[in-house]
Amino acid sequence: MPDITQPTIEIVSADGPLLQVWPDGRIAWSDDTIGGGPTMRTSAISPAAVTSAIEAIRNSPLLGGQWINEVRTGPGSSMTRVRVRDGSGLIVDAGSWHPRFEADPRLVVTAAGVEPLNSRSREEVLLQQPADYRLFRQRWEEVLGRLRGLIPAK
Repeated sequence: MPDITQPTIEIVSADGPLLQVWPDGRIAWSDDTIGGGPTMRTSAISPAAVTSAIEAIRNSPLLGGQWINEVRTGPGSSMTRVRVRDGSGLIVDAGSWHPRFEADPRLVVTAAGVEPLNSRSREEVLLQQPADYRLFRQRWEEVLGRLRGLIPAK
């Protein structure tokens, strides 16, 4: 039986939680998708939706069943951390500094650091990155896309 006292899904920034989902379908999220903060919206979703999202993440070919202990960050930066648990433990535990910097549409975070876009698109810049960094960003988008899909429409 799942532990309903702990969130099964968490996205947390240095400023606080951005998304928390419990196995029974309780969900809390911040409208500030970068910084978190004290004001959280709450609702309930189907426990089956929670299970389905976790299964989709676990079965993603990009993750190979698990994505643990990968953190991409720079000196003195804060990061966003994502954790997804199932009945047997963590299947995702990853963190990155890019969401906070890329909230500024003029910046991109690469494998080497933060860069100005200077009239380039973010996609152009990221396509030029090493394969391991591109895979990291693909995994990030896959997982966060699934998790954000749990948030009820406003």
